[in-house]
Amino acid sequence: MTLEFVTHFDVPWPEPFGVQVVQSWGQIAAHLRIIQLHRVKLFVEIGAFKGGLSSFIGCRKNVDWDFQTLALEKDESLINPMSRTGQVEFRIADAWSSESIQHVKVNVDNCARGAAYIFCDGGNKAKEIHLYKSVLRVGDLIAAHDYPGEITDADLADLDSDPALIQVEPEEYRYGVALPVYKRIK
Repeated sequence: MTLEFVTHFDVPWPEPFGVQVVQSWGQIAAHLRIIQLHRVKLFVEIGAFKGGLSSFIGCRKNVDWDFQTLALEKDESLINPMSRTGQVEFRIADAWSSESIQHVKVNVDNCARGAAYIFCDGGNKAKEIHLYKSVLRVGDLIAAHDYPGEITDADLADLDSDPALIQVEPEEYRYGVALPVYKRIK
């Protein structure tokens, strides 16, 4: 399946349910596809900004009661009040702090019925993807937004060469919709 058909639309940013999501339609489709194909039960967004992506993905809880969404954002004033639907645990904290990393780790460790998917979209994606890859269990995924740009091939080189990780469909995700995705395999 190609995600190319949903990469660009004539809108500045998608607004599913009226809350802005600072992802392309293709990237939104990629997240949903990853969640479905990899049986994700926990979606973690590092750098939630307005909360649009997390609140949109958090709606999955309406049909999958085991599904959880955790969103970290340092600046509470950025989060759109419409994002606070109760489907998402918003944690107002510095994503780089040891407390935040531990909180995510506990959530990942407690995700017993499926995979965790950590999406790095905060102020320093390269730092985030390296901090949070340590909490992954076998079968869990991690991805970063704004490739190539805020995160580069050089930032991803150690992930590309890590024998415990594989890239998930790089032609579709990394090069198709600018979303490098990795899965822990050992």
